[in-house]
Amino acid sequence: MNAELIFGLLLGIGLGAACGFRVFVPLLMITIGVRAGHLELVWGFEWIGSDLALIMLGSATVLEIVAY
Repeated sequence: MNAELIFGLLLGIGLGAACGFRVFVPLLMITIGVRAGHLELVWGFEWIGSDLALIMLGSATVLEIVAY
């Protein structure tokens, strides 16, 4: 894993924790939009369209829904 990917994942988790994990649903929608070809990402945010991001954001969203 490269440092940018790790930083991005930690940033997402940190923001999610600070916001009560409400941040994962919009990021999941962005990931789905990128993978469907509807969105293009700028340099530095390519990790949002990765398989790992889809798995992690999907899991976090499911956990968020179950927790509520």
